[in-house]
Amino acid sequence: MTKAIFAATVLLFLGIFQLTSAQQPYAGVVQSIDIQDYQGKKFTFTALTKYKSSNQMIGFAAYYDDQGRFLANHLGDGPAPMEGREWQMLTLSGKINKKAAKLLVGVLCQGKGAFSLDDMTLSIKGQPNDSLLLVNGNLEQHEVGVSAFISLNKDDSISITPSPLKKDNHILKLITNEESTAIGSNKNAGKRVNANGVALYYETYGKGDPLLLLHGADMSIASFNRIIPILAKHYKVIALDTRGHGQSSEDGKKLTYELYAEDVNAFLDELGLEAVNVLGWSDGGNTGLILAMNHPDKVKSLAAMAAVLYNDKSSVDPQVNKILSKQIKALENGALTDREAFSLRVKKSLLTEPNISPSSLSKITCPALIMAGENDYVKEAHTKLIADHISDATLVTFKDTGHNAPLEIPKKFSEIVVNFLKGN
Repeated sequence: MTKAIFAATVLLFLGIFQLTSAQQPYAGVVQSIDIQDYQGKKFTFTALTKYKSSNQMIGFAAYYDDQGRFLANHLGDGPAPMEGREWQMLTLSGKINKKAAKLLVGVLCQGKGAFSLDDMTLSIKGQPNDSLLLVNGNLEQHEVGVSAFISLNKDDSISITPSPLKKDNHILKLITNEESTAIGSNKNAGKRVNANGVALYYETYGKGDPLLLLHGADMSIASFNRIIPILAKHYKVIALDTRGHGQSSEDGKKLTYELYAEDVNAFLDELGLEAVNVLGWSDGGNTGLILAMNHPDKVKSLAAMAAVLYNDKSSVDPQVNKILSKQIKALENGALTDREAFSLRVKKSLLTEPNISPSSLSKITCPALIMAGENDYVKEAHTKLIADHISDATLVTFKDTGHNAPLEIPKKFSEIVVNFLKGN
């Protein structure tokens, strides 16, 4: 495939992606990699990132065949954004499409301003560490410069500049020109309410029967930006930032899913809402399960994507806890800002939480949709265990996707959720 054909394919894909994204297009920086020798293998992309808290940055991979035809894309979670000088590690893991000849890998950015990157790496499981290096991933190959990178938005600028923190070190800087009106920082849709001792931020979209969205750990409302526009056509979508996440405050209490569930219960009371539909993703799914167990009167229907009852080798891929432990160690070895200190508390809680016995799921009386991705790091048997212990449960496994199905297949994911809710 020639560079011209591939560049045209990139632009075509970008146009498709912008049409399906919520409210505003993504910018981003990516690199094209020949991947034919690694079809079907697992990969990990990492990058140090820095950006302001009102913006968003996530890992991104797209696959193309040897004719330049788009096959699939893979989107990851982004680190919780920090204010000031702090850098955070972004990690994207996945399995390379078995028909892929090219891999487009990098980051997608949403919002206006500067996004900084450093020390980008790409590794293949089972291969030597240097088997698939990004070109100038450390940004120190000055003869290469930015030529190895592609800016996904022609109106944005990318440059390699001296690092303000490390002598003789360089970083890649992306400057975007779109004002952020993204979900998660939408002043027109956002409000705050005091509940259970903290100020909880939420945004509301659409009209109809209330549908409450609960996000995952170290994430925010913004993680739902690809499904909210679809769901809001059918429901009054209420997306909530968990305590200490996004724009919600926290009060120093020990972080447990029982506490998160009590926050949600108090939040619904403050809004004068009785029984609502609940959609929880990842840790939000854990909170949804506990809310439905402890406050069954508040949950009309429950949809949970990639939830777990507990964290051990039977429930999640051991690699997840290895990565988590490394992140915790890195945070413990430095002076922390308030935001970093909270992120450390969240990560530590993930090693020991939740603690839900399968038998206690019998307390859930509402219809439940239990979902996971075929390539999810939540193990298939564990997801089935959850569904088997809820009296009125439907089990759905999304093929050719993983933990991030709401980002990767937003239309299909939303269709399954809407059909379930309308059927109950």
